[in-house]
Amino acid sequence: LDLGDTIDLYVDGVPNGDEITLRQLAQMRSGLYNYLADFDVSQEPFRQWTPQELLEIGFSHPPLFPPGSDFDYSNTNTVLLGLVVEEVSGQTLGSFIEENILEPLELTHTVFPSGAEIPSPHAHGYYKLPDGEFVDATDWNPSWGWASGNMISTLEDLHVWARALATGELISPAMKEEQHDFLPAPDEGDGALYGLALENQN
Repeated sequence: LDLGDTIDLYVDGVPNGDEITLRQLAQMRSGLYNYLADFDVSQEPFRQWTPQELLEIGFSHPPLFPPGSDFDYSNTNTVLLGLVVEEVSGQTLGSFIEENILEPLELTHTVFPSGAEIPSPHAHGYYKLPDGEFVDATDWNPSWGWASGNMISTLEDLHVWARALATGELISPAMKEEQHDFLPAPDEGDGALYGLALENQN
């Protein structure tokens, strides 16, 4: 596995897949359309989405720009990287995260759910519908996020994770240096920079 590998080596059917590298996916510089731009979770709140279904939405639009030429935050990129993890490791993404992140950091109150389950006790979450009404979305299925955010945690575990992310505890010094190779990300605000799946707000 190399950051210079093109995504077509791991996932078929990606627009410009023979040009888009894993590095560009992690840098949000692939040009692939963000499937969430067409997504209203309130339309099918209990649906169990597959990564392939999410990608179909993104791939139904032409790329926004040639790979590497611009920045656009796209959850389509992260879903593709999740599929690469599964292909290379031979594990499900949830199993890989459990073995390589949650267990080493002893994040015992963090899960990658397979459905809509939320460990108790938990707070309730609310969603604002287009008509302005707020509805309880606590039991909605989070699979629409998959590798781009389908996780549940506690404040205490997030404190441990934030420190590990900042210090590079789970990665090599060389990988941390790659991660911190920040480039301008103007869509994210004035002075915003983006490395490998890591944003730097000045």
